[in-house]
Parts: sequence; structure tokens; C-alpha cells
Amino acid sequence: MKTALARSLTLLATLTLGIVPAAAQTAPSDALAAGFRAPPPAAHVWTFWHWMNGVVTKEGITADLEAMKRVGIAGAYLYNVDQLPIDDPSVQVLNPKWRDLMKFAAQEADRLHVELGFHNCPGWSSSGGPWVKVEDSMQTLIFGAPAQFAGPGKCTLKLTTGTIARDFYRDVAVLAFPSGPGNQPIPMSGILDLSDKLDASGTLHWDAPAGDWTILRFGHTTTGKTNGTAPVSGRGLECDKFSTTALDHFWRDYPAQILADDGALVGKSVTRVLIDSYEAGPQDWTPLMRDEFKKRRGYDLTPWLLALTKRTVESADRTQRFQRDWKQTISELFIDNYYRHMQELAHKAGIQLAMEPYGTSAGANFDMLNTAGAGDVLAGEFWSKPSTWGWDTLSPLASGAHTWGVPIVGAESFTGWPQVAWQQDPYILKTVGDRAWCVGVNQFILHTTAHQPWMNVAPGMTMGYWGVQFGRTQTWWDHGAKEWFDYCARSQFLLQSGVYAADVLFLDSGQARPAVPLGYRGDACGEDALLTRASVKDGKIILPDGISYRLLCLPNKITMTPAVARKLHEMVADGATLLGPRPTASPSLQDFPACDKEVQQLAADLWGPDAAASGEHSFGKGKVLWGRRVADVLPALGIAPDLSSPALTADGSMLQWIHRRMPNADAYFLSNQQQDKPLHTEVSFRSTGRIPEMWRPDTAQIEPAPIWHQEGDRTVVPITLDPSGSTFIVFRKSAQSVDPIVAVQQSPPDAAMRLTVDGRGAAAVTSATAGDYTFRTASGKTLTAQIPALPAPVQIQGSWEVHFPPHWGSPEKITLDRLISWTDSPVPGVKYFSGTATYSKQIDLPADLFKPHQTLHLDLGHVERIATVRINGKDLGVLWKPPFVVDATSALQPGANALEISITNFWVNRLIGDEQQ
Repeated sequence: MKTALARSLTLLATLTLGIVPAAAQTAPSDALAAGFRAPPPAAHVWTFWHWMNGVVTKEGITADLEAMKRVGIAGAYLYNVDQLPIDDPSVQVLNPKWRDLMKFAAQEADRLHVELGFHNCPGWSSSGGPWVKVEDSMQTLIFGAPAQFAGPGKCTLKLTTGTIARDFYRDVAVLAFPSGPGNQPIPMSGILDLSDKLDASGTLHWDAPAGDWTILRFGHTTTGKTNGTAPVSGRGLECDKFSTTALDHFWRDYPAQILADDGALVGKSVTRVLIDSYEAGPQDWTPLMRDEFKKRRGYDLTPWLLALTKRTVESADRTQRFQRDWKQTISELFIDNYYRHMQELAHKAGIQLAMEPYGTSAGANFDMLNTAGAGDVLAGEFWSKPSTWGWDTLSPLASGAHTWGVPIVGAESFTGWPQVAWQQDPYILKTVGDRAWCVGVNQFILHTTAHQPWMNVAPGMTMGYWGVQFGRTQTWWDHGAKEWFDYCARSQFLLQSGVYAADVLFLDSGQARPAVPLGYRGDACGEDALLTRASVKDGKIILPDGISYRLLCLPNKITMTPAVARKLHEMVADGATLLGPRPTASPSLQDFPACDKEVQQLAADLWGPDAAASGEHSFGKGKVLWGRRVADVLPALGIAPDLSSPALTADGSMLQWIHRRMPNADAYFLSNQQQDKPLHTEVSFRSTGRIPEMWRPDTAQIEPAPIWHQEGDRTVVPITLDPSGSTFIVFRKSAQSVDPIVAVQQSPPDAAMRLTVDGRGAAAVTSATAGDYTFRTASGKTLTAQIPALPAPVQIQGSWEVHFPPHWGSPEKITLDRLISWTDSPVPGVKYFSGTATYSKQIDLPADLFKPHQTLHLDLGHVERIATVRINGKDLGVLWKPPFVVDATSALQPGANALEISITNFWVNRLIGDEQQ
């Protein structure tokens, strides 16, 4: 692999000339700009902090947390996991040594002002441990083999139970029904509940009436699922997710123990408890299941248990309705008795609940959008290239956060596969992270920082196969990490400000919903949020937190609960515009058949008498449309794209974007997803009357866009983004007295020419090419500027001294006659070096190179991977992404100049060398 500095460096001269004073607009020192330049802790990244099998030291805890603080990480989620064949038997979950280490971590976090969260149980899924008794564990419904009996007569039968796990079993019911061929529907009138005729031994005693009878015994047992990613000392049964009593016991025996040890630090340094993505498998029963079902659905579950054995009860339609009610009840129990109750317990303790409200395997039988309302901080996940895992969680997760008013949309970020281990850095990860922001994420949670228990081992501990290594033993941790995390914090501050800007709200049903057309944004909404949080004002669907939508789209199905139908009836009457098919029935057995009649009556008001395949019907202040595409409806409603550009493509491979709306500003984030080339394009925004400003999160610079113009009710801005480059376009100041530059002509053409307009309204052109420049303003004025001949670029060639850190198996220093890749060196200590080495040399510059208005840039060319530049002892900063060019004007002087360039590469170089030992 190529590593180290380019083969030559270049000193470039550019000239800056003022050309025209635009209408002066002093940039206000407002809270938005101040927060962008110095983001608050809430905008900074968090990380997962994995403790591996109890191999933990206090020295390592302190060093880890100090390293996080040093680079700007705001918080860490502490996990106790088992992913490596290594352990410290003296550290067992909940033993005194383990508790002392956990408390020490909280104390050190408090000292350093780093927030700490912890996973609610050992491992990462989901809520289990050896303290969970079998009766408090996840339960599943089972049934034995059918028994047959011909009546009339006394029936004495030993009934089987189905497969019992861990010797735990409780009866639920015994049902008898007339035997029949195949899957012939079982009439409700023929189902007999014989539960009270079963003795303790499992023998049925029944005076059977005439007829041939089939008898089934139903019961429940534990699923046997454990928190299998936990250390052995913390591994046990998963608690019952449908029982608040079981969860109370679980909380008492683990989270409450940690919080009791932390004492006054709870709510201070210890601020969150976390539920990671759900991987505990299916659950379908709890001791109070029949009571819960009756309370929620309004009818008795017992005879319908037969439908769970793949039998048809009453009719196919009614059986399907019951199965919907069954799944709905399971989803609600997950949400109410697990996630919401965990939130209640966390709040009572004085901390927040962070959660990943989705499953990554079979068994997550709950509605993600409705579950999102149970969290204080939500998180999805995304994996780094080449994996695509997790990306499907981000859009619905962001929608859930938006519709429930949860301000932080986190993401387990950059989870990695082993084939990219130690081969990723901030620049490689940048486009991946930028894309996640454009989906709706506004806080990275790095995956992962493995705890480093040793002070003299590198690269040290990892979390097995998974994750990018974010920690103090990473080569670029102190050479590029802080600069990238500062970029992240500035960006996340704006992405957390105001509210998400969108046009379309989709009422989600778990089905694939139509894509939002290019240039528009939308959200999905669960039924719970629609029923409890949505209202209509001035024709817009609004939520209490300020998000609004112009169009509500229904799922492509013809069933709807009466509650939803009533809500839509109210919203359209108040002025909402609705797009979707007419419902004809309820999907539920609740209040059947009256439920169907109510849905049909409400639909008649909304959709009117027209039965055509497509149409439109006005009702109250609003209207309903059907049989049309979202892409056609939005323009017909006079809703133009929020953003348009030739670089906007269906696959998002060029330009990605997102829009946040503040009370007095609009901020658009733009990302060039091309890592290998810049992006030159025009972007048209649905905004007018305000100056577009460029807020650059990599440098914290704020400046008016140099060239822009208005077209009707839109503002058009030419944009140039570096490879993987990004910027915010912010609209906040009136353009009423501004005469913007709308066109530039240059002779000869110069692709490197840059026009800037500073905060005082002074425009200037910067170029490395001599020539005449002509500018035209919106009012028709023409202005010119001339760039005189500039000095030729200075190639910095010749020999270099390269200094290596001590005790790393490398020579103290070497001399290179010319710049080469370290991998081309015949010296093993150089060829396989990983870390940071420093190049130094003296360069002499003539006095005539230094002229007024002239800027000198040092171009490092191609760098593997990160560079820090110092000239004459002045630190010019860290270059962590292309272009590797730095403004050296303030440091250079006529005559002798001491040049130092520190280069940091990947760990993989050393690993390749060590493999050969």
C-alpha cells in the first residue's frame, strides 16, 4: 500500500483584488452563527465503549476517557460484551471489582465532563441476565398434539403440552371443537372451553356430548432466549417484554444496582440508559395476555387461539381480522410494557432512555414508527463501505423521531467488516457520514471504541471483527480525529437546529410506500402519532414541534380502522389534502360488524360518490385525491421542488441534501458523494428574498455565496464542491438592498478562480491565473478586474530528513534524496512503519515572491493519509482530506524557511510487517 508524502510539493501564488462594494450587510453575531462556530456538547459525537470480558483497568479507563475528551467526543455508551477468547476471571458482572470499575468510569467521566450511558444489560441485546427468573422470562404459546374423542361419554384423556423449555410450563386453555375434514372453518358456537376440566397432572375429565371432537391443550413456556453477546457472568434469560412486573424485577436487579453505586453522578455524568437493536427473537405470550388482549381489542382471545394453530375460525375473513388484532396486540405490548415502561423507569431514576427501536433479526414484531415515541434519544445504524447493512433503518427512524418530536436522531455509525479493519480514516468515512446526515441522522455514535486496558500495547484491544477502531491507539487519533469531529459537531449543530423541512407525510402500514419525487422530502408516520399529534392549520398538516407537511398519503390498501377514519375526516374537514384509495372495511374484529359500517360512512363523506379509478373530492376546507402519483400531485398543488439541480439523481451518487427550517433561517446541507472528483453544478432553492450564505463546517467560515440570482420564487446558486466536499447554504439575511453578481467571464478561462464576498459586502476575486475578469450584477452593471502576471509555481524538491518516533522499530531518522512511499524503502523499519513521522527541510524563497494582496499556498499533492504542516515553528493545521493545500502566507518569509510536515498513515502497514515475523 502506498504511504507517506507525495513525490513533490508545490508553492503556488494567488492574487486577491477587490472588485466592487456590494450593499453592505454586516453579518450578525447571532446564536445560530455562534453555535456553528463553537458547537455545544449536544452537537458533538458519541461513541460505543466496549469492555471486553472484564479485561478492564482503571489506568485504561482514565486514558480512554481522556482521549475521548481530547478529540471532542461528548459521550460514551458503556457495554460489557463477549467477543474475544480473552477474559479476566476476577472481574465478574455485578461482583465488587466490576462495580468498582463501573463507578470509577462514572467518576472519571464526571471529572472530564464526558457524558456516560450504559447498555441496560450485559451484551447488546436486549434485556437479560442470570438474575432473570424463568417465570419472568420471555414466553411463547405452545400446544400439544390434537386428541380425538367420540361422544357422548366420559372422556378421560392425558393431553400433551408441546415442547417445554427449561422445565417451565403453565397451562393457558383447553379447547374442544367438532372434528372436520381439512381446514374446514370452525364455527364459534362449536368451540368449547374445557380449561376447568383439566387436573394438575394434565388429564382431562369431561362429560362429552355427542359428536366427534378434537381437543387441544394450550400452554406457555419460556423462549429460552438469553443475552448471548454478554460475558458468561452476565448471561441469562431475556426478561418478559410484555410484563411491566417482569421488567420492574429486571430493572431492580441490574440498572438500579449501577445507578445506586453512581449515587450523585446519576443525571450528572451518567445521563442515559440504552436499549440496542432488538435481537432477542419472537415473543407471543405473557401471563396476563388474555387480559391485555381483552382490554385492547374488546373481545375474548380464548376461542381464537385455534386460529394460531393454522385453523380457520368462523371464516377466512374473520380469521384474518383476528390475526391482525393478534399482531397488533403483540406490537403494542412491546411498545407499552417494554419500551415505554423502560422509559418510565429511566425517568424515575433521573436519566434518559436511548433506544434503537427496530430489530435486526426475526422476532421484532413491533411497529418501528410507533415504538419511536418511547425514546428520549433514538438511533438507527449504518455500516461503512462495502457493507450496506443498517441503512434501511435510518429513514423510518428519522421519520419516527420527526413525528414524535424527538430532537436527537442518532446512529450507530460506521460499523465495519473485518476486511476494512485498520484501513479507514476520516476522509474515507466522510461521504458515508454525510449521506447518513442527508437521510436524517444528526448525531453520530461511533462504532466502536474498544476499551484499551494496557498502556504499552498497540494497536491493542478490538471488539472482535466489528467496527472501525475509534480510540487512542488508532494512528490518526491525535492527527485528524479532532478536526473531523469538529467538522461533525458544526454540521450536527445545524442539523439539530430548527425542524426538518418536508412536504409529504406518509401514513405507514409496513408496506412499501411510494418514493418521494426528486427534490422533495417526506416522512412516514405511525398511526399512534397521527391520532395523538397531528392537526391542520392553513391547509398544512402540523405537529406540535413545528414540522409541517402539505400532503398526507395513505398506504395502498382498502382497510382502515374507524379511529384513523375519524381522524382523517376531522383533518380534511379542517383543510388537509389527502391522497389515497377509499377504504371499504376495518381490518379488525373489534366492534365487528359495526366497525365496517362506520368506516364506509366516513369514507362516503371524504371520497364522495365517484367510483372512478382516479378523481378528486372536496370536503370541508380540504380535499381527497385518489388514483394519482405523488410526483404528479405535488406540482398540481402548486408545490415546487424544495431543491433542484442537474446533479440530483435517483441513486444519489452525486449530490445528497437535507433541509432544516429555523424560525428566522433555512439551512440546506449539500454533499458531493463523489470521492474521486469535484462537483460543479447549479442548485435551485425554494427560497427568495434572502442572501444565500456558505457555511463551511470544515473551517467554520461563513461567507455570502459569491454568485447567485433569483428566478421567480427561487434562488439559484452555482456550487463547486471538492471531492467528498460539503457545505451548508443558509438563508437568513434580507437581499432587498443587494445587487448580487450573477455571471462571471474570464479571459483566459481559469477553473481555479474563486470569487468571494465577505461579511462586509466587499467582493473579491482570487486566482492563480493572470487575465481580465468581467462581472455582471443582477441590475445589469458590468465590472472588471485584472489579475497581473503571477510568479511561476515553485517546486520544492531535493532531499528531506524524516524523523520517526522512538521505540517503534524504526530508525531515529533517515535522509531521502527524493520523496518516495515508505513501502518502497529497503529498510524494514521504514517499509512497515505505521504512525506519524515528520519530514523536515529548509527552503529559500526570494523577496520578490512576497507582494501585497498576494497569497502563497503550499500544495502537498497526494498524501497517505493525513498531514500536519508547520513553517518556521508556526502550526498551520491538520489536513485530513483533499485538497492537501494550506495557506502559508502568514508563516513564510523571504530567505530561509524551516518546513516540517508530519504524515500519519494506517496501522495496516505495520500489521503486514508483523505478519512476516
